[in-house]
Amino acid sequence: MSVVVESQFFKEKELVLQLIGSIASTVQAPSSTSSSSTTSSSDQNAEYTIQKIKTIFDKYLESPTLLDPSLEALMEALVTPSNNLITTLYADTGEAPSGDNDKQRDSQIQTLHMLLDLISTLCKVRGYKTVKKFFTHEASDLEPTLLCLQSQDRLSSETWTTRYSLLLWLSMLAMVPFDICTIDSSSSTATQKSSNLVEEIISVSKSYLGDSGPTREAASVCLASVLTRPDMEKGYLQEFMKYAKSVLSSRALNSRATPPSTSTSTSTSTSTSVSGAFSFRSHLTDNTFETMGVIHTLALLFKTGERSKFLKYVEEFMEELILIAENNTSQTLLRKLLVKLFQRIGCTFMPVRIVPWRYQRGKRSLISNMEQSKDISKSGGENGRTSQPSSDPPPPPPTDELLSEPHIYVPPELEDVVDQLLTGLNDVDTVVRWSAAKGLGRITERLPRECADDVVGAIMELFTKESSDKAWHGASLAMAELARRGLLLPGRLPTAVPIIVQAIGYDVRRGQNSVGAHVRDAACYVCWAFARAYSPEVMAPYVMDLSKAMLRAALFDREINCRRAASAAFQENVGRQGNENFKHGIEILTAADYFTLGNRVNAYTEISCFVASFEEYRKPVISHLAEIKLFHWDPVIRELSSKGLGNLTSLDSGHMVDTVIPDLISKVCDPDLLVRHGAVLGIAEITLALKELAQPLSQNIADVVVAVEKARLYRGKGGEIMRGAICRLIECIALAGIPIPVKTQVRLLDTLDDCIKHPLETISQAAVAGLKAHLSVYFPVASTGPSDRLRKRVVDKYVKIMEEEDNAAATRGFALALGALPGKLIAFNEATLTAVISTLCTCSDSNYKVGEEPDAETRRNCVSALTSIISTVGVHTLNSSTVTTDNQPLKTLGLSKTQADMIYEAAFKCLEDYSMDKRGDVGSWVRYVSLGCLEVLTNACVTAGQPREKRLEVGGGEWENVPDRVGRDKFLEKDVMEKVARCIQTGVPIRGVSGGEGGKGDPPIFDAHLCTKVLGAILKQLAEKLDNVRERAGTILSRMLKEDAEPRLPHVVDRGFLMEALKHGGGGPVNWASPTVVYPMMVKVMNIDCYHHAVFSGLVVSVGGLTESVVRASGGALVEWAKAMKRLRGWRHLARLGRTVLKILEEHGGNERVVVPLLRTAALLQKNEALGCGGFDKGTRGEEQMKDTLPAEMLRMCRAEVSRSRSYKKIVAAADVVIGLAGRVNREEDGEEELGVVDEAVRFTLGMMGHPFPKVRKYVAGQLYGAVLVNEDLVKDRGRVEEVETVLLETAWDGEMEGEGGEEGVRERRNKLAEIMGAELSEKVKERKERVKKDRVKEDELESYMSLVKEAGR
Repeated sequence: MSVVVESQFFKEKELVLQLIGSIASTVQAPSSTSSSSTTSSSDQNAEYTIQKIKTIFDKYLESPTLLDPSLEALMEALVTPSNNLITTLYADTGEAPSGDNDKQRDSQIQTLHMLLDLISTLCKVRGYKTVKKFFTHEASDLEPTLLCLQSQDRLSSETWTTRYSLLLWLSMLAMVPFDICTIDSSSSTATQKSSNLVEEIISVSKSYLGDSGPTREAASVCLASVLTRPDMEKGYLQEFMKYAKSVLSSRALNSRATPPSTSTSTSTSTSTSVSGAFSFRSHLTDNTFETMGVIHTLALLFKTGERSKFLKYVEEFMEELILIAENNTSQTLLRKLLVKLFQRIGCTFMPVRIVPWRYQRGKRSLISNMEQSKDISKSGGENGRTSQPSSDPPPPPPTDELLSEPHIYVPPELEDVVDQLLTGLNDVDTVVRWSAAKGLGRITERLPRECADDVVGAIMELFTKESSDKAWHGASLAMAELARRGLLLPGRLPTAVPIIVQAIGYDVRRGQNSVGAHVRDAACYVCWAFARAYSPEVMAPYVMDLSKAMLRAALFDREINCRRAASAAFQENVGRQGNENFKHGIEILTAADYFTLGNRVNAYTEISCFVASFEEYRKPVISHLAEIKLFHWDPVIRELSSKGLGNLTSLDSGHMVDTVIPDLISKVCDPDLLVRHGAVLGIAEITLALKELAQPLSQNIADVVVAVEKARLYRGKGGEIMRGAICRLIECIALAGIPIPVKTQVRLLDTLDDCIKHPLETISQAAVAGLKAHLSVYFPVASTGPSDRLRKRVVDKYVKIMEEEDNAAATRGFALALGALPGKLIAFNEATLTAVISTLCTCSDSNYKVGEEPDAETRRNCVSALTSIISTVGVHTLNSSTVTTDNQPLKTLGLSKTQADMIYEAAFKCLEDYSMDKRGDVGSWVRYVSLGCLEVLTNACVTAGQPREKRLEVGGGEWENVPDRVGRDKFLEKDVMEKVARCIQTGVPIRGVSGGEGGKGDPPIFDAHLCTKVLGAILKQLAEKLDNVRERAGTILSRMLKEDAEPRLPHVVDRGFLMEALKHGGGGPVNWASPTVVYPMMVKVMNIDCYHHAVFSGLVVSVGGLTESVVRASGGALVEWAKAMKRLRGWRHLARLGRTVLKILEEHGGNERVVVPLLRTAALLQKNEALGCGGFDKGTRGEEQMKDTLPAEMLRMCRAEVSRSRSYKKIVAAADVVIGLAGRVNREEDGEEELGVVDEAVRFTLGMMGHPFPKVRKYVAGQLYGAVLVNEDLVKDRGRVEEVETVLLETAWDGEMEGEGGEEGVRERRNKLAEIMGAELSEKVKERKERVKKDRVKEDELESYMSLVKEAGR
């Protein structure tokens, strides 16, 4: 079982070991016959293997401990061959052996570099402290490893990983438990040689202390390992300390010479007296890196060395270290190392001990804790000692003797150390603050109680309003470290807990943003430490405050890491302190876990409601949203807070009405934008949730809009978001059904109209949503329809704006507004409905211009509005509305066949909208919404065409196929009333009003022809190149073709084959946006005749496009389909493909968007010999007995497209097609007609070789050369093929057309080439450019300098 678990930790273990073995195997001597190319290939393979292993290791950077079970095997596989190589190469001398086989030696050295490079990668991932334990530590390996390190080129940047790994290896070897004098095998006088060997180790390590890379860190580790040996304390340690003092003194002198600048300080606190607030300097001194190396080495020495030996050296460095620290260095790493050294010096001052005054919870043994009784007696005194197991006698109460401790001397220098660590808590970098916090914890656990309490007090003094966020963060980390170690006594908790609760909510605004996420995260760490440090009895008084704070952070913090940290802290507290202390902790943790809190919307709107369902947390949650988060600087948080308050309203509606809403109403005109915006949003969502309000309060809510407008809060900065909030408030007032006076209704309508035409799309959409709700609830109409005043105020006004307005923002907004109008305003008679639909259809046309420019957003919104109208009024229906002034039902009309046809025509036109501007394919926005319009309209028409009994609605909202007697009577009564009402309204006789409801006089709207057209339009979009449009089309098509779709789409041609073709081979949902999935489906649909043209039209754009993935997938699928048709002898499909190419080329002639991709598609089919039955493949004519005109037609159309065209892309695409036509010639088998087409194609090609564009000439010449190489029949006389190739190769086709100095120009060479190939060019083609040039000379009288002189002398 353990083997299975380990394989899950590091699943690539076997692969990595195999790859490492392949690298180690390259040590074998190369063969004497091996070539340099073989050696180069081997090196490339080795480099590829190294890179592959590094890539695997890098995946574990975030979870490096997963490598631990496999680390020993990995290091053994790397270290063993490395050790063998080092022993072989550097066994006896300091230089590599100079044997005869230099190649073998070089190969071994290269392999050693690779293996040590992988070791350094492991150190990067897992850390050198863990990895270095697996190095070999045989005494015999010390000298070869040292010699190998000395032989390295320090200036080489490629082999720094080798030096790094060797230094770490040497640090392990230097710890051998023998006298180093016994290791030197070549020593005649051991003592003398021993000193030399140690000196060499120290010397080479010191030389790397000034490096700027990781080798400096490895050198410090190596030096610390050597100098902490018991036999090194007298000579070498003292010498190194002198050297270190000189380096630090030099740095300190530089500090005195360059006083710190206070103008660049990054701290925002002006009153905090922490003495070492770091500021930045813009330069490095010469010995900066060496100083870092020395300080790192000293920190390691004081950490691992014996305290009594190093205590005497402390005074020598303190002054220099303090000067360096107070110089405000800008180097983060240097400051971190200084803090590390200070804490190690502080630990050296005080002996290692377990202080008796620290708080202890339970026992160190987990088993002992589990055996204790569940009834824990209350802890006595501040030390909070827990009771012993019930089987033991109870301990005596703590006495002064027990708590007292012997007098311990605290050196005065320790005060300077603590001061520096307290300064480090306010550093600008997190790593420095974290190191300082740990250092304070280590030192405090060795201090007497009084001194430790002073340290705790100094840390708490950093929690002030004037302190910076860095100080709060550092102090929070320090508090957590003290709590973890039992150094924060229970007597301090009454002061500490309120501070930590405040830190959990720390969020200070800085300009447009805020700071404090790191403080909140650290505060959660403190709560986690509290749970582990203190007994439930000690924490009981503070549980409720901490639980509320942690839940607020877990639910509502903006940052995901803070929410998850708070959740983890709450979980730890529930587990450690017990569910009895943390009420409902288990239930909350079940809902608010790591994953659910990752979704911020879910946390605000769902989980918060579950937590607030417990009475203990309800008021804190509501208050936090209403008082804090509703006024957050992030508008997204304000919106989520308002929605959260709306969801919480049902839990405590009385508190919302009595407290929250009045408080928010008082803030709607607050000078602070964030406050007034959040207040309006909060009022809106709470109003929507309450629905029923007392009259004074409802009127106050309605007056919020008036108050905001009177204060002119729409102007200036923030006016946009206030408009959006007000529109949402109006929408919620309407949805809640709050009664308001007519005057207020009109005022709110004017506000919405003003916001609808706003240029910001989000505001316009919010206004349209508010308009839809406002007009649906208010402004009741009579049974005869709306009043003329209301109709002119709304419908006629909006239609007029669409027809006459030059402001694009207005047309965009009011297009959506027309779609949002309720049926009582637009569908009370056919004329109004027709006018609205006609206006929207007209404005959705791609040729429609707003002012003088086309506007894609207006066209898109018009199609969206048409979709909304279809959903509102339906097709061929009579809808009853009860919102009338005379309490009579208002009958609204559905779409008639004429109106439905208008929308269908507009939608089909919009699907051909390929408009482009500087933003790209803006027409795709229109096509995207048009697909949805087609779906909605088709479903409505199919539903209207069903038998009436299927659409008969009976009580309860269910559908009956066969109604009973009572149902039939109701149906007849309703049917008669509807027909009579329609007759009165429209003036059409009853017998002519069948409404498509089964009447025999009216043809159905949705027939087989329209079904094929709709599916063809969707399939075309599904075959095109844009991923989002493809995904939209595929989703809609799959919904429409489902067998259980309601309504089921009728008249589908070859439904079974179509659904089979669109079925994904892997099963499951289809990724319609993936080219590799969609295009193989599309080519199958091409086999259905009625969809062939539509699908191929879309494929053409994809195959000839620019996106590589789309081109590759679509082109490959099309070629494979065509080849499959050839194998299956599907000549009919191939012939139809050729005719489709010609038809599309004829339909879109001159349209470069279609012509260029089409020509590229045709050239691709020619290149792959996939386009049959049309002169492209002579084997395809057996079963297609028809005169083949495709090559001639294709040539004619290509000539027409190229004529007078200045598009390089179109010209070269046509050249590819024409050369492809000519390249399939077979002069022995082709008839006269085919040869005539080929000759014409050759003449056309030669004509393009005289094109004015040099790039065109060069490209066509290259393509012609390739065609001649493939098929020599292009030249009538095969004996002159070499002459043709020579002319094509030797001519600079992008040169001058006319020759100079007796040399032939491009035209002369072209004419010569035509003569060799046997192609007769017309005199017009031969002399065309010369005549143009002569005409130009006549027109330009000042072309030459002589002409200019003559003209000036007149």
